[in-house]
Amino acid sequence: MSPGTTLRLILGDQLNPRHTWFERRRNDVLYVLMELRQETDYVLHHAQKILAIFAAMRELARQLRAAGHCVHYLTIDDPDSRQSLPDNLDTLMLRFNVRAFEYQAPDEWRLDAQLADYARRQSIPCRVVESEHFYTLRDEAGRLFSTRRQWLMEHFYRHMRVQHRVLINGASRPVGGQWNFDHDNRKPWPGLPSEPADFRAAHDQTALWKTIVSAGVNSFGQANAAQLAWPLNRTEALQQLDAFIEKALPHFGDFQDAMSHRAWRMFHSLLSFALNTKMLDPREVVAKADAAWRAGWYPWQPPRASSGRLSAGASTFVASTGRTCRNMSSKTCSATLGRCRDGSGTVRPGCAALPTPSASLSNRPTPTTSSD
Repeated sequence: MSPGTTLRLILGDQLNPRHTWFERRRNDVLYVLMELRQETDYVLHHAQKILAIFAAMRELARQLRAAGHCVHYLTIDDPDSRQSLPDNLDTLMLRFNVRAFEYQAPDEWRLDAQLADYARRQSIPCRVVESEHFYTLRDEAGRLFSTRRQWLMEHFYRHMRVQHRVLINGASRPVGGQWNFDHDNRKPWPGLPSEPADFRAAHDQTALWKTIVSAGVNSFGQANAAQLAWPLNRTEALQQLDAFIEKALPHFGDFQDAMSHRAWRMFHSLLSFALNTKMLDPREVVAKADAAWRAGWYPWQPPRASSGRLSAGASTFVASTGRTCRNMSSKTCSATLGRCRDGSGTVRPGCAALPTPSASLSNRPTPTTSSD
């Protein structure tokens, strides 16, 4: 590393290889990823969630190194790890002579507050940038509902569809004349059409799972480590998206609320993990579903969707997190890039590195491996 290193932190749900951070290789930038007990232990997680995130983190680190970027990776059993994000950052700041600290805005309140506090205490420039994932900015939901008495998802959903022209005609009305088809989407599944096969690639992560268990990490559920089906990277995630659009989306709307002992996944997308870890962009999921309908692939009346989703994968779009911003030591946060309004892009000592999240749509749970 060259003198005056900039440390850029990548969290376990920020695995987007297309982030603008990675457009240019710089010898003075060190990317850091950490497998931490802090993150595995703050609540009890499903075994597959822990295993899949660690496996995907390791794959992104490998890809970044192959592309010529400088990467430091702390594994869950690394003897140098103090298993705490702030403590490890302190160690790395000294080890690599770090002169600037940058990170992407976390999705979760807990990490948001922790990193904001850490940045405030630093004597070096600290900067937070957008993860470049969500349709909304942090303050958007707050602004939308500021004049309303109730926070209703339906209002947010319609606003987002119009703003981003998703299945909307020239008069800003929904294609097909209805905003949602909730009643039509509550059909029981009689057994036909047949449930699509699991189209995902399986990975043998037995060795990694043994490492996780040996490190003392507790979890619940079955790891299924010998045949882990969650994607390791964006390429696999895109393949899964294509398979969903072709095999499952045509029948998802009708049976999205159905349950049956004869089917384990029905017509759900299985894309939540790829979306929550940011391998997939919600815009491309929405665009694929939109394009498939416009091309006449499906015999459904438009837009066969509930008031919360255009497709299983696109549910992230309609429930995209509203993000809030607050005053930062006499400067105002720019919602787009998380900068102080002086335009420098630097959060100086005493200038809060992150706005405090509001009790709004910004309070998303941590990424899950749920089926929809």
